[in-house]
Amino acid sequence: MITLKSITKTVLLIVCFSIYESTHAQTTQNSDDIIFWTETYRLQFADFKGAPAQQDTAMQKVNAAKLTHKLGSIKESVDVRVDKQNGKTVFIVNGGMKRNESWIKNNGDTITLRHEQGHFDICEIYARMLRRDLLKAKSLAEAREMFEKASNDEASEQDKYDAENTFQTGGITVEWQANISTRLHELDEYDNNMVTLPFNS
Repeated sequence: MITLKSITKTVLLIVCFSIYESTHAQTTQNSDDIIFWTETYRLQFADFKGAPAQQDTAMQKVNAAKLTHKLGSIKESVDVRVDKQNGKTVFIVNGGMKRNESWIKNNGDTITLRHEQGHFDICEIYARMLRRDLLKAKSLAEAREMFEKASNDEASEQDKYDAENTFQTGGITVEWQANISTRLHELDEYDNNMVTLPFNS
């Protein structure tokens, strides 16, 4: 949990193994509800369209002597859709942020945005790792197992990121910025959100 000295977030990892009967172009377009990760776009305050829940506005315990309020919450997802084409399975994997369920306290402080962008970038890292791993899948069931592992690993890293990147560190440390940038670059060959495999079940 991140408190007033940084920004609190909630991670929601969702997989949607369903038949997706639309064009590839539509899988990469943002909508009113979700914004997909791209290399050039940085999160803005306007991307957070949700409202805090009652528990989000309650005072949060920092330590035995201090209470504070949350500054925001981001709902992220690794969105996986499945399309069957000519006996093959096409996985469309995107890192996304659910706009209508994410909120932020807009005090003009870019530290909060930098922190959340780090979470969003980590989401894309795991989307790319999943695309890489899916190339080895032999069935839809095996693909689901790969997703479960990816989502569990991401949740652990997001918690670690929260613990090590606070308001005092400017929202994200130089070390984490370099680590995230390096890993995204190393996974560049998996930046295409479509993975086609030669099975249909």
